Amino acid sequence: MADSGIKLTQEEREWITRHKKLKVAGEMDWPPFDFVQNGEPNGYSIDLIKLIADKTGLQLEFVNGYTWAELIELFKEGAIDIIPAFYLNEERKKFS
Repeated sequence: MADSGIKLTQEEREWITRHKKLKVAGEMDWPPFDFVQNGEPNGYSIDLIKLIADKTGLQLEFVNGYTWAELIELFKEGAIDIIPAFYLNEERKKFS
């Protein structure tokens, strides 16, 4: 990891070492936050996640092609690590 100017704790650095590649849910059609263009994930939320990954050394794998309900189920099952644009409500507190 290059010096990004971000000060991480030892615990955070160890977590990143153990979790090098994170699977990120990608919505197909929720611009400007999260959408696919020419087969590539794009949007404000995606840009922020990519920036964090660049500065921390994390690698991302985008999971696209699913409906919102399918992405939520994949997240619940542990097949997806990050849902970029996720509103936390009472129901979602149970599994987030």
